[in-house]
Amino acid sequence: MLTVLLFIVILGILVLAHEGGHFLAAKLNGVRVHEFGFGFPPRLWARRHGETEYSVNLLPLGGFVRIAGEDGRDEGTERGRSFSEKPFLAKFVMLGAGVAVNWMIAAFLLGTLQIFGAPIAVSDAENIAANVTVSAVAPASPAASAGLLAGDTIIGLAAEDGSAVPATIREVQKFLSIHAGKEVRLTLRRGEDEPRTLSAVPRTQPPEGEGPLGVALVRVAKVSHPWYEAPFRGVFVAASLSIAVVQGLGDMVGSLLADGRLAEGITGPVGIAVATGQVQTLGFGALLAFIAVLSLNLAVLNAIPFPALDGGRVAIAALEGLFRRPFPLRVVAWFHAAGFTALMAIVLLITYRDVRNLL
Repeated sequence: MLTVLLFIVILGILVLAHEGGHFLAAKLNGVRVHEFGFGFPPRLWARRHGETEYSVNLLPLGGFVRIAGEDGRDEGTERGRSFSEKPFLAKFVMLGAGVAVNWMIAAFLLGTLQIFGAPIAVSDAENIAANVTVSAVAPASPAASAGLLAGDTIIGLAAEDGSAVPATIREVQKFLSIHAGKEVRLTLRRGEDEPRTLSAVPRTQPPEGEGPLGVALVRVAKVSHPWYEAPFRGVFVAASLSIAVVQGLGDMVGSLLADGRLAEGITGPVGIAVATGQVQTLGFGALLAFIAVLSLNLAVLNAIPFPALDGGRVAIAALEGLFRRPFPLRVVAWFHAAGFTALMAIVLLITYRDVRNLL
């Protein structure tokens, strides 16, 4: 229950910040904002301040902003105060402001992590203090049966005939191979909790690509940087992750078009909620990194020129500017409704797979 609540709070704040970007951009461009709402209806409370009504609604999943003329209707709006009357550049700023806010949140959090120490993957050959961390656990493997989780740091290995304090991935692999078929005790650090010890029996004939224990390992070092470098590093990491997100979305679309299946690694609300619960056990730094990546995903997804998304609305505004005339309201409404339906179908498909994987 706490995991679900935490997920709702995080997602709600990020979506509300996104809508706040649209709100501020509209105000700065002199466009009237009819309503700025926290959550989604039914409405619980509302108060008007100036020309804008501020509301609190029952469903706490972010928020919304109603901008005059965004749907093409300008009834009751003073001349020059409507979205539809503004030039393309102003429309672009208003439509892109939500994406910009989410992206800046991600860059800020990633930059902050650089000051206090950001985890980076290093090879065994690098002479640097590092820990061997579990990055993935194969289903139905000895590691899964023992209770290992992604993010666990291996700080000790022990068997009847010896023990080891591994500093490299190779040392862990060698110890597990030598003791295949025998009980091995693994001392782990999970987030900020006290070390714990789990027992597992490495397989003598593991499936291809899984190894005796059924884990993927990464060697992680914590590297910090001066505060004056943090903003630049935050922007660089955010840009790099943005490219990775775009590639992931491209893989998803390619997989859907090629064989009607979703690419592995794509997750939806249920999967993200589960990941939230796992990440919170790894400490505050891991949670901040998770929030940054989630905010970045919201930014990149909304920037795509697809119907119903901010990018799709920018595309419509650009075409209207190019042809110097607005499209019929019915056509625009159908365009966005079709896009929204397609998006919901994809979300439901991803959610079905996430739920099936949990069962």
